[in-house]
Amino acid sequence: MRKSNNNLNKMKSVKILERSILQRKSKTSVFRKEILLTLISLLVLSLSYGQQESKLTLFHKNLQMLNPAIAGANDFTQVAASFRTQWIGVDGAPALQTVAFGMPVGSSLGIGLNMVNDRVFVERQTYVTADISYGIDINDATSLYLGIRGGGVFNNIDINKLVGGDPTHSLKQNSFQPNVGVGAYLYHEDFFVSLSAPKLLKNERIIQENADSGTETVVASDNMHLYATAGYNLAVSDKFTLKPAAIVRYVSGAPLSIDGALGFEYNKKFELGGYYSSDELLGGYLTAKIEWLQIGYSYANSSNSELQNSAGGIHEFFVKFSFERDKEEVPEE
Repeated sequence: MRKSNNNLNKMKSVKILERSILQRKSKTSVFRKEILLTLISLLVLSLSYGQQESKLTLFHKNLQMLNPAIAGANDFTQVAASFRTQWIGVDGAPALQTVAFGMPVGSSLGIGLNMVNDRVFVERQTYVTADISYGIDINDATSLYLGIRGGGVFNNIDINKLVGGDPTHSLKQNSFQPNVGVGAYLYHEDFFVSLSAPKLLKNERIIQENADSGTETVVASDNMHLYATAGYNLAVSDKFTLKPAAIVRYVSGAPLSIDGALGFEYNKKFELGGYYSSDELLGGYLTAKIEWLQIGYSYANSSNSELQNSAGGIHEFFVKFSFERDKEEVPEE
């Protein structure tokens, strides 16, 4: 038998923690990192029921992570990777690594493979999923892609990094849970619209085993996430293009999350832009594209001045390899 705690938002939990750290630092400067890590870990484990998935600042550069319909879209074989870190210098601080591979198969199909390694202090989630997409040409400039996703997540809790009583040691350390997802992707040479639910099933991430009663209590779980993403390319001149993009994320029991990016692209090679999130984040990014290679870097920090120094900022690196298929190789249906 399992019991569920109340649904809480991870971002609010972390912000409450950061404020408490600031207040305690004003009273004393003697703080060991091990104690901080333990307090943070216990807070995340006990209050993060309904946790939102980690997200990327450069969300518009690596859309396949959120939408299976993008695998193999536009006759491109692509490999994209993102690396995100924050709170540098704190052992076990949040870190995210993603890799997505997609390629066209036949005239209308696409396949993909995705891997995500998401670490938050003592908790590590590793996602492995496969995508299948189907494309429909609406006209010469517009295509619609539909996709499905299947796979699962490996959950791991490193209890050796926690210091506490019996509740700590009763956590289930390893588990695997399957999941499925769906998505739709509308592409035009000047804009795109993406709608997706990459994980339809609830993932019970952290489970506490109650030896005395023989029951299990769900300490933290991920609810279904719904994403709506859109972007537009507005040619300002022969060499400059304005590229706005936005993503809306809905999770049951959590505030609506809205992120936006505005980039200025020069000569279809270099892009400089800014980023804003309703989760109180501000940042900027720079990308460069040379034929089949695109690289990028972004930095973001809390828009709350009280939290800027304690958060330490978020660093994200991005790389993508893109190879367009020769049209003569596309088989006839």
